[in-house]
Amino acid sequence: MIGTRDLAALLQHAERAQAKVLVVGDTRQLAAVDAGGGLRALQDRLGAATLTVNRRQHAEWERTALADVAAGTPAEALRAYTAHERVTVSDTALSARAAMVAAWWGDVQEHGIDRTLMAAVRNVDRTELNHLARGVMREAGRLGDDELTAAGRTFAAGDRVMLLRNSAAKRLDNGDTGTVAALDDGRLVVDLDRGTTVTLDRAYLAAGHVEHAYAVTVYKAQGSTVTTGHVLGTGLGREDGYVALSRGRSANRLYLVEGQAPGDPELDLPDQQARGAYEQAVKTLGTSRAKRLALDSAVWGADADQLAAQLQDTARLLRQRPASDTARLTALHAEVVRLQVQVGDAGQRLDGIREQHEQLRRRDPQRQVLADRIDRQTGALGRLEEQLTGVRGTVAAAEQRTTPRDAWDTAHTQPLERAVSAGHELGWRHRAEQRAAQAVEPAAVAVELPPVAVEASSRVLRRG
Repeated sequence: MIGTRDLAALLQHAERAQAKVLVVGDTRQLAAVDAGGGLRALQDRLGAATLTVNRRQHAEWERTALADVAAGTPAEALRAYTAHERVTVSDTALSARAAMVAAWWGDVQEHGIDRTLMAAVRNVDRTELNHLARGVMREAGRLGDDELTAAGRTFAAGDRVMLLRNSAAKRLDNGDTGTVAALDDGRLVVDLDRGTTVTLDRAYLAAGHVEHAYAVTVYKAQGSTVTTGHVLGTGLGREDGYVALSRGRSANRLYLVEGQAPGDPELDLPDQQARGAYEQAVKTLGTSRAKRLALDSAVWGADADQLAAQLQDTARLLRQRPASDTARLTALHAEVVRLQVQVGDAGQRLDGIREQHEQLRRRDPQRQVLADRIDRQTGALGRLEEQLTGVRGTVAAAEQRTTPRDAWDTAHTQPLERAVSAGHELGWRHRAEQRAAQAVEPAAVAVELPPVAVEASSRVLRRG
């Protein structure tokens, strides 16, 4: 996932040293986060040796389906995944995430926690999946009692974590995963999957360089291999789908939401009219977001003014859009967690009082005192459980009901879809113009190379 600027610098150093460069990659997977397209440009100009056999996925049908996804023809692939019961469709995003975590937990128990993986395109989904998975771990007794909170995240012994920052001094790599072995005076002792144990100090933790790794973004999943993979379909484009659905050797499962609006994660615009789960999956998985060199892009036409005008019209229209219920739902989810903790604490107190009551002799005057406490505590526990049931019902209703904002979005579907297309096109053009102004084209791309022997030229090896 090397960026074009770094690739250009590498090729220039190699040219000065008269060294051969072997570039290995797959243009059908996700490109670098920064300016990309260099590998594709080299492949177009120099050709490539291609690996054509998929040795990761065990089932032949899955290898064929994955090739369909990579080729941008996902309809046949989705039919194959569905026929082999690899697709789960839920009514809401919340129930889709819950189904995904439940299936992941089954694989954890069967294969081990480091042999299964959940992946999502959006960070908001990754965060929620991690929250749900950690709750399952806590309920199963897989996490230690002591906890450490740093940068808004809570860790305990047994937690799966990912490191987000390189450190040569500590021999840490961005993307390292492992399991928390112990808490040590505000520090985390982590057994990394690559076989070493490291201690993460307070400064590293406070900077937010550690996060939970039960679920990761598709970008972070690229390069990993597990036994089973679980993929949330929200926002899953062609390159995302090809990467995410190829992580598991034995099985890869896709989770879709019925009637979910398409949207565009790069644009701050409301979702559009809802589509069926399979219809939306075919549309998004068939959409490529591959990067190109700015010099390989067409010159912009005179339609830029028209596209900008569409965005201005939409901006004026959005001022009439009703407020979102997101903040209210966030508060309700927090209230559910708070009440769950209180119910658990109240239940433990009640069990303790009952145990004390049973240990006293029949005529001991303290028995009546404890009996009264049992009655009061039982009533308090019942009231908390009623509150918890009520808040859960409110959350479920809020997730499913049609809000004023939903109705407004449905009524303005066409102009919003046009604005999404216009914004995406203009944004891409703007980024390409910036890259063209900043980047220097690699020498191996800029010049017309004469025919030379294969052994003496730079070659590109692309994984199939």
